[in-house]
Amino acid sequence: MFAEPELEEMLSVRRAIKVLNMLEARPMKQRLEGCRQLFDRVFRVHADELERRMGLGKGPRIDGLWWHPPAHALCMAMFAAAETGRRDFLAEEFLRLDALRRRVEGLIADNRTACLETARIRGRSGDFEGWKTAMLSLCYPQPRSLLNVLRVAVSRDPHAPVDLLDKIDEYCRSVEMTATEVPIVPWNARTTYFEFPVESAVDTSKGVTKYSFYDWGGETRHEVKGISETPKKSAILQKVRELAL
Repeated sequence: MFAEPELEEMLSVRRAIKVLNMLEARPMKQRLEGCRQLFDRVFRVHADELERRMGLGKGPRIDGLWWHPPAHALCMAMFAAAETGRRDFLAEEFLRLDALRRRVEGLIADNRTACLETARIRGRSGDFEGWKTAMLSLCYPQPRSLLNVLRVAVSRDPHAPVDLLDKIDEYCRSVEMTATEVPIVPWNARTTYFEFPVESAVDTSKGVTKYSFYDWGGETRHEVKGISETPKKSAILQKVRELAL
């Protein structure tokens, strides 16, 4: 079981795979434009829902679980960009998420009273800083998802330095991350890895792409359950981001 399963949850949805397959089938220029439109659309929904979670956006406040569906769609959009091998394209998406985080941080500071009420409703009245940290972590897909998206982008870029992927792998192993091979088949395959996680049971008759996805290991795997963004994970992701982009 992966420590942060968002990436695999996204890839287990046939509709998400269908979107990725359709984009991949386009000529590169149209594919990039499709990726841009997909990210723009998902980003708007993602940003709007974050404001509603803080009790600030239009529409009713979103309560309940921390699970954040638009983040899965955002993960799909960034994975689609990574598959093009255009690391500059992916870098722009990261910068937009950075700007979103700064905006959310500013909204919390400027609307402290309303956010305190939201934290109280969520049962976090005595831990406002913890609620704030959790909200800021929702600005991005899970750190592990982003790390693997960065690695995919490097692996797909024909212009990347020949040793760059090896450097990323070496770094991931140095911080006790472990890789698992995950076969992804087209959306209309009869069976998939997520339905039958035994290689012989996966329908590869329409093709298969095998990915190596890293997962947290050691102490990092058990950091602060319920919050994806922690100092160690953030530092590891930042290092991989600097290497990849």
